[in-house]
Order: sequence, then structure tokens, then C-alpha cells
Amino acid sequence: MYIYLCVFAISILLCYFCEKIAFPAIEQKTLSKLWFVILLILIALLPSILGGVRDYSIGTDIRVYGNTWFYLARSSSNLFSLLGTASASSIGALYAIFNFVVSRFTNNPHWFYFWYCFVENIIVLIALRENRKLISITSGWATYLLLFYNLNFNMLRQGMALVILLLGFKYIREEKFLKFSIVVLIAYLFHNTAIIALIVYIIYLVIAYKNNNWLKLSVIYVGSVIFILSFEQISQFLLNAGILNTRYAMYINSENSTVGKSYIFYLFLLLICTLSIKKAKDATFYFFEVLTFICILFSILVRIPYLFRVIDYFSIYLCLGIPYIFEKKSRIVLNGINFRPLIMYVLLISYWLIIYALLGYHATVPFVFMTE
Repeated sequence: MYIYLCVFAISILLCYFCEKIAFPAIEQKTLSKLWFVILLILIALLPSILGGVRDYSIGTDIRVYGNTWFYLARSSSNLFSLLGTASASSIGALYAIFNFVVSRFTNNPHWFYFWYCFVENIIVLIALRENRKLISITSGWATYLLLFYNLNFNMLRQGMALVILLLGFKYIREEKFLKFSIVVLIAYLFHNTAIIALIVYIIYLVIAYKNNNWLKLSVIYVGSVIFILSFEQISQFLLNAGILNTRYAMYINSENSTVGKSYIFYLFLLLICTLSIKKAKDATFYFFEVLTFICILFSILVRIPYLFRVIDYFSIYLCLGIPYIFEKKSRIVLNGINFRPLIMYVLLISYWLIIYALLGYHATVPFVFMTE
């Protein structure tokens, strides 16, 4: 457990130093832009190394298809035949290509997991950098590490899809549908369920249209309730129609269905949103508030295995939303001292300790170093 927290702390502190000292110097052109690339690599490097040296028992997707597909790519001399196999197996084309490229240089899957984790981390940092006027890069990075880093050990294809969608938030805010659609397409080529992210764009578009009046928000909330209550039926329809691949039938028809257990975390976030000063709220704030509400409804009302994999298409944007709500909008002051960042970090660390360390979700704690 402590190896994770130590790596997180070092990476977050390095990010803080870069954000406060190095990045402003680069923007003022007192430092070369090459330093920006070097510093991003340094911030991402330690968590990436940890991802590469983990044992194959850390994260279930490694044992399900991770190693299998790397060795398959290693033994393939023709990329097109590998892509054909990937299509027949419902494995994303870009995931297959990533395997193929790395396997040209090594026969060790640990190198693949290092580079895969490294690319994920770099994409997250670029996404945070693109939204630096909205939030602190350091807070966003800390939020990602404590909420999603361990989760992505357990989700190879979908983990990459999630961080790519996070990169597309800039185009959501700018209401550039074509560019966001391209981002969704790239994410789709890692995991085809990424198409769900188009709903996120529609939600923001409705919220941002003219004023945030109560009627519009009410329609969004009611529409969210109807969609989530109908989610299992909609999924079954898509499955029967052949739109959704049959491999997802086990998620929908399993008798081991359970509700999500993270709704208390999202309820606390929603409480913070509700208690925030109303005049400080804007379209972006309402957007994150609605996503939190959707996460709660999914957690409580939908009963399917691997529910978190659906929720994460909404909650990934909370890597931006949580810092935005706590740093920019919420008002929690005692004797003139602003406790908002402190409460945010206590919340995030508590989540990591409970979900990953105590409950052992996603099979990543305790950390085990590679044995082969």
C-alpha cells in the first residue's frame, strides 16, 4: 500500500513545483519549451514505472487478455492479420496496434505495461494542462492518481479510452462537436463502449445553452432518471439488435448483479455542490453537478456486474470537476482560513484508502513486484 502513496506523493509534489515555478517560466519564454516535455515525462515517469514492474496478479485484465494479446502480437508478423483477429475478438484496433508496436522491440509484457501506463499518464497531464485556466494541474493530477490510477490497472482497454475522453473535455467546453467526435472515435478504437461519451457532450450543450434556468436543469435531471432506469432495457435491446457485441451479454444477464458501492462518495460531492453559493455557479459547475448526480443514480438504481465501467464514462470528468468545485466555487472557511483544498485531499485520500486499500476493489492492493 505504501509504495502507491509514496509514488503519488513524489509525483504530485513534482507536479506542484512545475506548475508554480517551471511552467510559468516556460510561458514567459525564460525556459525552452523542451523543458515542458521533459517535466511532463518526469511527472509521469514514476507512476509509469510502477505500472510496468507490477506482478501479473495486479489487475484482473492482465490475466484475462493482457498477456495473451501481447504474446499474440509478438508472434504476429503481419499487423493486418492481427487487426483481423482483434476485430473478430472485439478487441479495439488501436489496442492491438499498441501491442504490435511495443512487441517489435521486446518480448517482455512488463515493458508493454510500462509504456501503456506512461502514455495514459501523459495524456492525463496534457488534458489537465489544456484546462489549466479552469483548475490547478496539481489538484487534477492528484485526483486522477487517487481515483483512477489503480482502477486503470484493472481496465487496460477502457482505461486508455477514459483518459482519451478526458483529453476531449476542452472540445466539450468549446462546443466543438466535430473535434470531440474525433476524440470519441479514437477512444472507441480502444474500447467500443466509449460511444457513451456522446451523452456527456449533449448534457453540456443543453446546460450551456443560454441561461441555466430551473426548467432546463429539471429536464436534464428527469431525463437522466429515465435514461438510467431504462439502461438495462436499452442495453438488452442493443444486444438483441446486434449493435452491442454478444461478449457484453454476461454483464447484462448475469445473476450476480449488484448495485454500485461508491454512491456515498458521490453523495458527498453532490452535497458540496448543493451547499455552494448559488451566484458562484456557472454552466461548468452545473455540468459537473449533473455528472455527479448521474453517478449516484447509476450506483443506486442499476444492477449489473462491472457497473463502475459504465459510471466511469461520466466520473472521469470529475478529475477536472472535483478541483473545480473545491478550488473555485465551494465556500468552506473557518476563522478566515480556507479549508477547501484540505477537505478535497482528505476526501480523495479517504476514497483511495477505503476503496482500494481496505475493500481491495480492483485487485491492486497490496502491490506485488514482478516475479517473472
